[in-house]
Amino acid sequence: SDRLFVELARAMRDWLAIWRNGVDFEELRLAWLRRSCHIGRSIEIKVGETILRGRFSSINQHGALLLVDENGVERSVASGHLVSVDSPL
Repeated sequence: SDRLFVELARAMRDWLAIWRNGVDFEELRLAWLRRSCHIGRSIEIKVGETILRGRFSSINQHGALLLVDENGVERSVASGHLVSVDSPL
């Protein structure tokens, strides 16, 4: 268990070094997107009292989630609570 935390701390240190206060956020963003299992999936996000539904399309250059609704309109969601994830659309 100690080894796990040491490895997690090293990985976090390495990713923070890549990020360098946002200078290399694009590299971090692309690495995250390569590992995401939710791209293209239908999701629901609670933002305040509102539930947003759509397809998770990407993360923008500011780190906000990009959600495409049923009308094809893309929204940027900076914060919220992931309520559900369904199968790919």
